[in-house]
Amino acid sequence: MSHAPIEDDTRRLPATPAPRSFDRPAGRPFRRISPPGAVAERVALGMIARHGADAAREATIHLNRMIDRGDLAARDLWACVVHVIHERR
Repeated sequence: MSHAPIEDDTRRLPATPAPRSFDRPAGRPFRRISPPGAVAERVALGMIARHGADAAREATIHLNRMIDRGDLAARDLWACVVHVIHERR
């Protein structure tokens, strides 16, 4: 069945369109994506709790591994984590 455009189809879209819905594969849970700053903050607090005074060093080790792997998204996350740890001192 083909769709013939009508006059209403040419209406202007809002500047920020509503999120589109999508069908998720069966068996995979829905995962809400947190803002990157919130994720970095949560990881940094976990690193501080786990490593104490060595948290910045441990986070830098993770950062260097991501740089070596060429994983830019993870590199940016770990750079934020290192920054948050230094801010907390």
